[in-house]
Amino acid sequence: MLTRQSVAKDLILLAELKKKADDRTSEHRRVILSMQKDHQILKTKYGKRYMARLLQMELGENYSPTCVLCGRIGPKDQSICPTCEKKLQEDPKGFAAELVPLDEENPFLAEPKEIDLEQYDPKPKPSVVITIGSGDEVSKAVKKAKKFGKDLKNNLGHAAQDLNSKLQGIPAGEETDEAFKGNYLDIIRTLPKPLWFLSFFYVLLGFFVLTAGWHVLTMDPGSMVAAIFPAAALTALPAVYFFYELAGSKGIRIHRLEVFTLGLLGFGISLILSGAFYLIFTQVPENRPLQAMMEELFLLITMLTLLRQKQHDTGKWSNMFDGMLMGASVGAGFSVFKLIQLGAFLMEKYQGGRVQSLKGLLILFVTSLLYLGSYVAWISVLGGAIAHLGRNQGSKWAWDRHLDGVFYIFYPFLMHIWWVMPILDIGIAGIEVKQVLLFFVSLAIVNLMIHKAIYENNHRHKAS
Repeated sequence: MLTRQSVAKDLILLAELKKKADDRTSEHRRVILSMQKDHQILKTKYGKRYMARLLQMELGENYSPTCVLCGRIGPKDQSICPTCEKKLQEDPKGFAAELVPLDEENPFLAEPKEIDLEQYDPKPKPSVVITIGSGDEVSKAVKKAKKFGKDLKNNLGHAAQDLNSKLQGIPAGEETDEAFKGNYLDIIRTLPKPLWFLSFFYVLLGFFVLTAGWHVLTMDPGSMVAAIFPAAALTALPAVYFFYELAGSKGIRIHRLEVFTLGLLGFGISLILSGAFYLIFTQVPENRPLQAMMEELFLLITMLTLLRQKQHDTGKWSNMFDGMLMGASVGAGFSVFKLIQLGAFLMEKYQGGRVQSLKGLLILFVTSLLYLGSYVAWISVLGGAIAHLGRNQGSKWAWDRHLDGVFYIFYPFLMHIWWVMPILDIGIAGIEVKQVLLFFVSLAIVNLMIHKAIYENNHRHKAS
């Protein structure tokens, strides 16, 4: 026979088992599934309604609205179904007495509270005479139920099915990645607004610093444009911060210090390599493709080391989206160096290192943004490709089975070599058409990679 004490005892035990099930161990999973199957408590009005509250608090997911009195799925804009509404109008006191006891311990009309398992006494308590109360008290209770029902958007059947699928599909000791819902634009929209304003502010700050530097140059003909290009590199810093915050908003474990350390490491090593190439091959401009290959090789080793370290720390490879965000962060940090190098290169291009007009300054600024965007796109694709191959093959990389991943790994090499080769060197308004073309091609490849990452993650989530 079901009593209030047995109902409370079973529900508290169920709550305890659900919390233990978060460990994803086979024993806990077996126990909770057995309890859901054997105990008849979940088939009662008490169990269904309280289970819906419990799932709402623990899962935190929204489902179809349900009637707070009988558990049926009702209209979206109402918390009580038409059947219960009619019964309440005809005989509110009798219906309330039939439906649920009205007292201070009632878990259905009261706000949900966290169960204290340590202080719970499983011993039966003396029976308490339950009185229904006056019609006003019933009316107040119904109003309270309606008020709470506005926030109750949980369907027990869907929630229980979701819980069972999670518990049955996840092997012991393993977790699955949360599926990406919607497209990647929906993911970007979840970023906090202050991040957008801060990034935009830093880009404008870099531009105004360049503009102020141009005015200084016009007053001091002896100055050189390379002196203000470290300020142009400031436009890359918000990109580093942007991708770091995007990764953090999606729960990706990457430290801010790690992002800037990698950028600084890339800056230092590439500065040494570029200096060596400049000293050795300064009279041989055809060796610029070789320099580009060396830079991409360094970035490949950096990303492989970073993702391997993540795999060693967490016991599994990062997914493609994680790899792309890490690559974008590294690419943004590395582009800080490239902008300074670009300033040194353009210092020689403009005679005496001076920009003769504001138009020339705008050309430098647009060129800087093209460099920044291209490096971020290239390295993000590289990181996503490494994560894709590592996640699907582990320590046994079957290159022939994932030719698309192999292509994405060598794609930055091809793009960078084409970037520096004297091919399609056509300029419009001082900006090279080739760089603009490669920039948009890179954005298209990144778009394909993001869709591939979302599909792979959702497919893996459904399979689990």
